[in-house]
Amino acid sequence: MVVTAFVFGSFLVALISYSEPAASYTSLEPIYIDSAADLSTVELRLSHGIIDGDGSLSDPYVICGWEIAPDNGGTGITLLDRTESFVICRVYVHAQTGVLAYAIELQRVSHVKVNDTLLAYANFGVSSADSDYVTVESNTIQFCDTAVDIRKVNTYPDYCRVMNNTIGNGGLGIYLSDARYSNASGNSISDCTGYGLRAVASDHSNFSSNAISGCGESGIFVESSDYCVI
Repeated sequence: MVVTAFVFGSFLVALISYSEPAASYTSLEPIYIDSAADLSTVELRLSHGIIDGDGSLSDPYVICGWEIAPDNGGTGITLLDRTESFVICRVYVHAQTGVLAYAIELQRVSHVKVNDTLLAYANFGVSSADSDYVTVESNTIQFCDTAVDIRKVNTYPDYCRVMNNTIGNGGLGIYLSDARYSNASGNSISDCTGYGLRAVASDHSNFSSNAISGCGESGIFVESSDYCVI
């Protein structure tokens, strides 16, 4: 059990009790993958946390079973400019001290699934920019300024899924910007100081069947988004 007090980007979390997971994880240094060279041998793949797969759609690279705990301001897992498919599952990413910048950062990737992870104490739990076919499903994300952030910087992040996650004790639960044809449903979001779910310019998307309570702003706020289901 950890009892702590600290300031996120825009709010104070004071004297919070947080139970660490009972599951067994293996400690690993932060993962940073931004080139084919990082994936060129079995040894290099394992040093980057990859335990299985060949990166294809039918057999994605699997990053699984790790505890990653960077210091204040660090990032746990980073994937940049990759065309290979990845599954990130059963990892525990949290701050060793202070607050992380990102627990998981995805930029300009495609076909990445984040599943069954525990992410805590970060400005962003999962941040995905300019990436399509990203799935964030069945994760527990706590004490993050923004739990899930999917946005366009230069390229539309189409066909993303944010489903069946448990999110709480943070700032903004789920934020989607220009995320067309997305599905953010079945999530449990509680005790956030901001919106539970906010979507901007995310046409043809599904925001149904979310359980949202105890948020400081609206539970669901959708703007400039056409043909959506709430």
